Amino acid sequence: MELPVPFKVKELSQILDVSTPAVSQRLKNTTAELFKSDKNRTVGIPRETACRILTENGHGYFFRKNIFLAHTIVGGSSKTSSIWSFFNAFIRISSKQNPLIIISTDSQASIDDISLAKIQKPEEQKVLADYFSGRATLEEILRPINESENLWIVPSNLNNVFLDKALGSPQKIKTEALRLLTEIYKRFPNTNPSIFIDTMPALSASTGSFILAMAQLMKEFSPEEYNPVVCIPLRSDSTSLKGCQIAFDEMRTILDTFGVQETPNTKIFLANYDKRLSLSSEILRTLFSHPTLKDYVADTVIRTSAEIPKSSYQHKSIFHDKLPAVATDYQDLLLELLGYEKQGANA
Repeated sequence: MELPVPFKVKELSQILDVSTPAVSQRLKNTTAELFKSDKNRTVGIPRETACRILTENGHGYFFRKNIFLAHTIVGGSSKTSSIWSFFNAFIRISSKQNPLIIISTDSQASIDDISLAKIQKPEEQKVLADYFSGRATLEEILRPINESENLWIVPSNLNNVFLDKALGSPQKIKTEALRLLTEIYKRFPNTNPSIFIDTMPALSASTGSFILAMAQLMKEFSPEEYNPVVCIPLRSDSTSLKGCQIAFDEMRTILDTFGVQETPNTKIFLANYDKRLSLSSEILRTLFSHPTLKDYVADTVIRTSAEIPKSSYQHKSIFHDKLPAVATDYQDLLLELLGYEKQGANA
């Protein structure tokens, strides 16, 4: 995996609400850990340095146990692209002392192809269906993407077509994803893992199991320790909008069915906004006027971009080179999911 480009001084200044020259001067005065150009200009901030400065200024939200799950029942809604972009955006601002872990549940294994440049054959790699069936341990399904940077994946392959079969009873649905997440926390003691879950585009038992687990963990950790977010991306069309409503209602139904009172944070966002198309604006107006969904719509929209399929084809992320507009959108959306608010830097 090619690591995303380092955080920029301008990006840091926007979060801190301090001018770019002031932030640049502060960096020069306080740290030598900067990426420089041939002309000795600061061109990037290493992830450890960015993490430290953000934490010093009250933005240490990545030191919680974050879980981001993308949920949709409509294919082509940028579910996988969103999880991959959130993962890479998070790398840029977080310390490698805390692991980042992708969980891939979709048997198409698109995110595996991007992150590992290879989809493992079923006979070569045990997957989540094996774990839920009791045929594999966590160590057998957990693989490093980049171990030195503390980046990991629970990969997928065609064997995950049996994933819902492995969750064939209500008891399994309620306990198996919770068992996995609990084991991950034990596997990385004294850290705060952030987990990124790419689900299948369907009303699946596995997605329900993860949503239940996210909600149940809210009883164990305070909001300062734990941040579970269900992300619902949608396209600019009526089918995707209807799918968004169904996905939202299904999440509520499964929590009610199992008697779980807690509800993960939920963010709905438009994943292919195009101001040239009236339909994009129409979908946003519909969302903001919807009696239920309007309270969950993200402030950030993702602009449509050819960089997303292009970078995926190259087994990279939208953060791999010069930052296109869509990369800025995903970085801003991640910050929104983390709960960032602009504030002045400490003196």
